[in-house]
Amino acid sequence: MIDRAHSEPTVGRRFFFAGPTRTLAADDEGVTLEGTPSEGEALVARARALLAEDGSGFLVGAVPFDPAHAVRLFHPEQVQVREPWKAPVDTRSVEVPFEEHPDDAFVGAVGSAVEAIRRGALDKVVLARALEVRLARPPALPRLLSVLRARNPHGFTYALEVDAGRTLVGASPELLLSQRGRRVVSVPLAGSARRSADPVIDAQRAEALFGSAKDRHEHQLVVEDVVERLRPFVRDVRFEREPRLEATPSVWHLSTRIEGELLEPERTSLELALALHPTPAVCGLPTSKAREWIRHSEDFDRGHFTGTLGYTTRSGDGDWIVAIRCAEVATDRMRLFAGAGIVADSVPELELAETNAKMHTMLSAVAIAQSSQPTTARERTPDGHPQDRIL
Repeated sequence: MIDRAHSEPTVGRRFFFAGPTRTLAADDEGVTLEGTPSEGEALVARARALLAEDGSGFLVGAVPFDPAHAVRLFHPEQVQVREPWKAPVDTRSVEVPFEEHPDDAFVGAVGSAVEAIRRGALDKVVLARALEVRLARPPALPRLLSVLRARNPHGFTYALEVDAGRTLVGASPELLLSQRGRRVVSVPLAGSARRSADPVIDAQRAEALFGSAKDRHEHQLVVEDVVERLRPFVRDVRFEREPRLEATPSVWHLSTRIEGELLEPERTSLELALALHPTPAVCGLPTSKAREWIRHSEDFDRGHFTGTLGYTTRSGDGDWIVAIRCAEVATDRMRLFAGAGIVADSVPELELAETNAKMHTMLSAVAIAQSSQPTTARERTPDGHPQDRIL
């Protein structure tokens, strides 16, 4: 049953998902789904069987970036479902200055990737960074989610208990897949630019992004791949020939809406999400080569960052987003993530700036939720090891 109230929803201890059409929360784990994304059809079959059992009729959670890692999906006994959440938080009360975080290792990795792309080893690869932050006063999860929702009211705000004492929290602007009956929608994002508090400069950056040959090429690679992956499942595939500009508080994006109708109504949103994941927006092309490049270039495990998070119902409907603009939050620290798509024309220093802008989404939200500002801003020690910041 959908609760029509517009008051702040209860934030589930295990799972929380607030999107443009509904808000879900689950406190119990119920029965977990065992398996990895690499199992494909076998995993989908077990999901169907699990949903057929008594319970809420929802399968919720996340699929990791690495197909060999276990999924974090479960069938709760109860799921609270409400209308879209309008967070009653004033986020203008605290100004959070943008911070630069130097990272020579990342700049070097981008440079190596650009060389590989130029010699034809790859078409695109998405490289990511992690930033460790020590929390002097951890914000309460409901407060942090309220800030994220207020700052990103048209996106997707989410929280997932990864394990005891550690929660993935974020505000993603990117819809991997939505399914309602036979209607399927995907809205991939690729191509980004940092926003400015100056409206004139901000408009100039948006215009430059829209006209950027490099970003348009990066975006087109993603759109073409998503369309081709959907074709075995969907007919009458329709998409815009020109991308649109989409804004979050920290970043401008290029986006394209892709729609179609299911060929076979028994297909589920989880099945289609697994077919799309990971898109070139978070991995690269060719997928297998890009994933291998990432494995050797990044010195941390992405976990559920750049995975897909959401839910599917007993009927097969559901929403799945790309798990970006997020952090893993523990009692006294959090780990932030951000990535950038690398193509032949990428400039390493600009890609670093892009990841800084993306990390600002979570850093600013935490600072606002604490009603305080960062006191230090070091990310790495001189020998290159991660360095705690303090919030």
